[in-house]
Amino acid sequence: MQSKLATLFIAAVLATASVDAAESGASDTPLQLDLSNSLRVGAYVLDLSSEQRRHNAVAMARSNQLEPAARVLEALHRRVPADRQVLFDLLSVLSWQGDHGRVVALADGLKSHDPPVYVLEAVAGSARRSANFQAAIGWYEIALKKEPANAALNAGIILSHADAGEASKARALFDASPPAFKRSLDGMLLDAYLLTAAGHHLQALSAYDRILLRNADNPEAQRGKFRALWSLLLVDQALEFAAGHPGVAEREDIHGLYVDRAALWVRWGTEPIQRGSHRFADLDRALDLLQQNRSRFPANTELGKTTRFDLIAALHARGRHDEVAESYDDLDLADNAFPAYALRAVAGSQLARREPEEALRLYDMALDKQPADFDLKLDRFFALVELDRHAQARELAEDLVFSQDIWLTVPGSRVVKPNPRRLKAEITRALSHAYADDLATAQSLFQDMLAEAPHNTDVRQELGNVYRWRGWPRRALSEYRQVYTVEDDLLSARVGLANSLLDLNMGREFEPLFAELRNEAPDNAGVKRLIRRHDVYRRNQVSVDAGGGTSSGEQFGSRQHLAEARLTLGGFGYNWRPFLNLHDSRAEFTEGTARRKSAGLGIQFRLPGHTLEAAASSSLDGESRTGFAFSYGWDIDDRWRLDGLFETESHALPLRAYRNGIDADRLRLAGSFRYSELRQVRAALEAMDFSDGNVRKALLLEARQRLVNAPRVKFDLAAEFFTSRNDLTDAAYFSPSSDRAFNLGGDLRWRMFRRYERNFDQQIILNAGRYSQSGFAAGNVGSIELRQVVQLSHALEFFFGVRRARALYDGGLEYGTFYQGGIRGRF
Repeated sequence: MQSKLATLFIAAVLATASVDAAESGASDTPLQLDLSNSLRVGAYVLDLSSEQRRHNAVAMARSNQLEPAARVLEALHRRVPADRQVLFDLLSVLSWQGDHGRVVALADGLKSHDPPVYVLEAVAGSARRSANFQAAIGWYEIALKKEPANAALNAGIILSHADAGEASKARALFDASPPAFKRSLDGMLLDAYLLTAAGHHLQALSAYDRILLRNADNPEAQRGKFRALWSLLLVDQALEFAAGHPGVAEREDIHGLYVDRAALWVRWGTEPIQRGSHRFADLDRALDLLQQNRSRFPANTELGKTTRFDLIAALHARGRHDEVAESYDDLDLADNAFPAYALRAVAGSQLARREPEEALRLYDMALDKQPADFDLKLDRFFALVELDRHAQARELAEDLVFSQDIWLTVPGSRVVKPNPRRLKAEITRALSHAYADDLATAQSLFQDMLAEAPHNTDVRQELGNVYRWRGWPRRALSEYRQVYTVEDDLLSARVGLANSLLDLNMGREFEPLFAELRNEAPDNAGVKRLIRRHDVYRRNQVSVDAGGGTSSGEQFGSRQHLAEARLTLGGFGYNWRPFLNLHDSRAEFTEGTARRKSAGLGIQFRLPGHTLEAAASSSLDGESRTGFAFSYGWDIDDRWRLDGLFETESHALPLRAYRNGIDADRLRLAGSFRYSELRQVRAALEAMDFSDGNVRKALLLEARQRLVNAPRVKFDLAAEFFTSRNDLTDAAYFSPSSDRAFNLGGDLRWRMFRRYERNFDQQIILNAGRYSQSGFAAGNVGSIELRQVVQLSHALEFFFGVRRARALYDGGLEYGTFYQGGIRGRF
């Protein structure tokens, strides 16, 4: 018996010492035995020390000595884990201390102890503050079974439902609360909180204002109003409210508001709500604010980085693409450190700077961060188009279409409305065909869209673009006018309308619209192209064609060359244009060499759909020969065209006849039907009246069909029939009484290189046919030509090539090799 008491006494001493250590915070120091303290407790030290220390710990907690109180209670709980009261007090103190995670961890076995309400409330509150909302709801429900009228418990469970995203459940519980509670200050604060949690920030702002009318100094209402203003993006008002109520916002909040204010002005500046000189007012203000923030926040801070990312977005929207590239390089960060919106802005600027490879890389980086971003995918589509990766662009466009539902359902309603992204995706799909030169498919897709939405201006103006690209300016003009009538501020349609007016030489209507576009949106890509086109249109124009070769026969010369040049002067308005022609041809015959040199001056007069030219020429080879030429072209509509030509001293006269002093007048009438860029037919009648008494009459029929129309490869098949008659056969030049020819030809052209307006194309032209001449046996004829076409800019193009031909004259075959080249330029 004595040994048992001794053992209990020693255990009590050790326990007392351990609790003392807990109270003093010396848990990591060697155990110090306070024998005097232990001896005081006597034979009942175990029970008395535990209870007394629990009471002491509670007293310390109530006097706000939470940390030492918690240490004492933790030690007691480790010693006597089955003591309910120690556990209850420990959970309460830990909750007051804010150690909510520890409370949640210790509360696992609490339900078996039938805890009182104050403990349940502490545990539920800690669970809620630890974002363990469902656990909090469970504890509140247990507590409410004990005290269903407890206002604090009811408020806690309502808050937990709200924090868990169960806004409707939280609102239903609140609405079921007693009216007196809802009218109380706590009830009004809870109502405002629920509105905020549900995202109804405007109603929350009104609720906080009502509370502040009742109690202007309520800090919770002040903070709630500040947050509501911020959530409503009323940044200036939030800053003003914070300035008038010190302590309502932290320093980081104010800095965040500065960043958000600049970001808002960037967003407003990108919305096309203004025209003219005020179009960039919001963006310019955003740039000013961002520059202020840039000096306010160091570059290595999060706010500093965000400011610089927003600056990149603003500069891109402003069209200052070189500065975007500079800012991107100055940040000196890895690409994965940039947010998606900043990468998108840099990529867009790189695309504007004609760096599509880098743009595509950056778009892919941004999509790695936001793989479902619709607008990012749309931007990436245009980068693929610029790189001539049309198959990938089309696949992306198809994916965009199928990723978007046709209809959107309004949440909580049976109301449905069209999905604007679906329409944008379908427009993109049609454009993917148009950009790949599959204009017929693009037209069909846009027409189908218009059948579903006949009043959609975006679809109609894109259809107008396709009509223009197919060579139908009048049909395009009709579509643009319909759009312009309905939506006269749609920039893309106004640009299309201006292009069609320029196509049709409608200068009086074009000029005011062009001036308006140039003043309002000179940075817009479509307007830039229009400005460039107009500049090229008004320039002087020069064309030079030269060639030469040798032939095994001499019907048209055993050696020959031909050079023709024309200079058309611009700057004389849209109707009148003077021009200068130069001609030089030479051929060798057995009887001698023939040469013809001449120069001519003329004037061109143009009206919408009509072109008239009159010119006079004079020989430069010592012959006093003066010629006149008159031509007229009439575009009846987008498909039908008629041409007429009458000239004296025609250059169509063979050189052999010219050498023998013969001249000729020429009359030519032609008509063509151009169904589209893929198909056309034409016919021409011609009569030449030679001064030696001969009259030649000729008929030409031709049809052309494109069989391959890939972006890089095009192949046209052509069929041609020609026949002629001459009144005089005994002439000094080739003059069969009648002849005819039928030819089939193929024109294969493939693009070797393209970089924006710079192109290098290869071309092979094949002709094979049958020629027959009265009085002689028919035979096979044909030719093959290899040509290279180089376009250096919108204003300069040249070509060069070689042709090998087989011809039949008076029953005899002739073979010839010819070289040719030409330049087309504007200056």
